[in-house]
Amino acid sequence: MFEPFSGLSGHPFAPSPDPAFYFPSRAHEHVYRRLQHGWHQGGLTVLTGDAGTGKTTTIEALLRHLEGTVTVARTIAQALDLGTAATGARRLLILDDAHALPPHAWRDLHRLPLQTFLVGRPELRHRVRTSCHLGPLERDETRRYIEHRLKHVGWKGDPPFDEDAFALIHSCTGGIPRHINQLCTRILTAVFVTEQGRVGAAALKRLIS
Repeated sequence: MFEPFSGLSGHPFAPSPDPAFYFPSRAHEHVYRRLQHGWHQGGLTVLTGDAGTGKTTTIEALLRHLEGTVTVARTIAQALDLGTAATGARRLLILDDAHALPPHAWRDLHRLPLQTFLVGRPELRHRVRTSCHLGPLERDETRRYIEHRLKHVGWKGDPPFDEDAFALIHSCTGGIPRHINQLCTRILTAVFVTEQGRVGAAALKRLIS
């Protein structure tokens, strides 16, 4: 895309979850600690949040921290077949879209003798007693999130972002990381194609209009 023209080492706003880009916002750090606590305590841990808030990235960041000590299954069938690794790694079942699980699957979950993370949309909270919830980034965090991802791939302030551009990006995306990534990809593409030189609110308004 624009990396060869910008001096960046990679795509700072790629759509696929990547724990290397994990951003420790207040909400994400709270959820990370809850997941970590759930891992040590054992049993069932429930994580909810709207699509694109960073649930998968947060879990992948924790798994990277636990690398070598955990064997992961992504379906109930895999969990039933999964044996403890020779290294003594603990078993962890991670179920995405758990809000869509049918009733019989919930019965099976309670019979599984292993650690389980259930991940799903906010309505999942109506089916469980306790959960941790991941919300959007706050306005000040949106700027730090964007700069965090850019710096991870070698950004040194070029192209520069005007202060009002960060505020407009937050307003347009609601602070949802996935939406921020999508909009920033469009912004950087436009900057490098048109050689605008900087990211300002006026140019950004033209882009999103």
